[in-house]
Amino acid sequence: MKFGETKEHAVIAGEGIFDHHIEDITRQAEHPSTLFRALIDRISDGIEVVDPDTGRFHDVNEITCWRLGYTREELLSMRVSDVDPTVKQSAWPELIDDLRKRRSMVVEGRHKRKDGTTFPVEVSIRWVELEREYIVSVVRDITERLAAEEQLRKLSSAVQQSPASVVITNKAGNIEYVNPKFCEVTGYLATEVLGKNPRFLKSGEMPPAAYKELWRTITSGKTWHGEFHNRKKNGELYWELAAISPVLDGSGKATHYLAVKEDITDRKRVENDLAWKTAFLEALVESSPDAILVVDNQGKRILENQRLIDLFQVPAEIIKGNDDAGLLRHVIGRLKNPEQFLERVRHLYAHPDETGRDEIELADGTILDRYSSPVRGNDGKHYGRIWYFRDITER
Repeated sequence: MKFGETKEHAVIAGEGIFDHHIEDITRQAEHPSTLFRALIDRISDGIEVVDPDTGRFHDVNEITCWRLGYTREELLSMRVSDVDPTVKQSAWPELIDDLRKRRSMVVEGRHKRKDGTTFPVEVSIRWVELEREYIVSVVRDITERLAAEEQLRKLSSAVQQSPASVVITNKAGNIEYVNPKFCEVTGYLATEVLGKNPRFLKSGEMPPAAYKELWRTITSGKTWHGEFHNRKKNGELYWELAAISPVLDGSGKATHYLAVKEDITDRKRVENDLAWKTAFLEALVESSPDAILVVDNQGKRILENQRLIDLFQVPAEIIKGNDDAGLLRHVIGRLKNPEQFLERVRHLYAHPDETGRDEIELADGTILDRYSSPVRGNDGKHYGRIWYFRDITER
């Protein structure tokens, strides 16, 4: 509305309701009116002023036009139901009666652009009474917010269903969140551990220095990786493989700590059992009077005993360097009939189910009883071959 015009003149001229009431608000010259209009047009939310009787737009700001793809003139000839598919014009009177009673409400819906596409919105609606009644709506595009909420829902669901224990503590180390897997592993209810420091899980089996190193690492902004030997609620000990990281805010300061832990008790048990069996096997192999060599399906050396090294006088650098090709060349070089030796080796590798036994002679006259057998697993697969060499020269 131009300075000096009456409100009736402004309405007849087709100006918007914002201009219509600016003079009532400011009672000043044109400049404050223009400034107020500019501020309304540049606000990041859409503003829609609606006639409650007809549902037609009285006024809209520029962001509303831009988002919907209409000109302001086009929108002023349209109704709310034209841009909001969730609003039926036949139900408009009922909606208005409800709003008139409640005076304000916040709803979520969808707005339809001129090209037919839609986007989610949050609409804050107020009933306004001036010289007549109006509906003023502040419309916010919540596309990004809903996407963020969906992403958060997915992350929350992933944490809740994670096969690993998840623990979040505050900066002081007190627990603020544990997921269901943590409760399943430890036997504690979430309500029993919230607010506590995770030290209640300590078994006493780990040195204090390990915990000091953990705190030194995470308080310096780094991720700590390691194992815990902890105690469950029922007193049972268990092993966990853990990664603990600081959770940083926008300024890079730690506000919380996140621990993701995997129960490795069964794996530890298998590892300990395997370590015992391996130690027993190595002791058995080393104590054998026979020279022993174990290789995989490709002929790569897995294990040999000292007797083999001594019998074939294998240089230390070959053993230390894991030089399989060098070991084969050295052994062949010690034989009186290397081609016969290689022919037998080739035959056994071509027939992995066969065992073999023969005699070979070294260049110095030593006679060896050579025996070879395939190595099979419980699954029936071939994993390699074992060779025995016994000095039978005296016999």
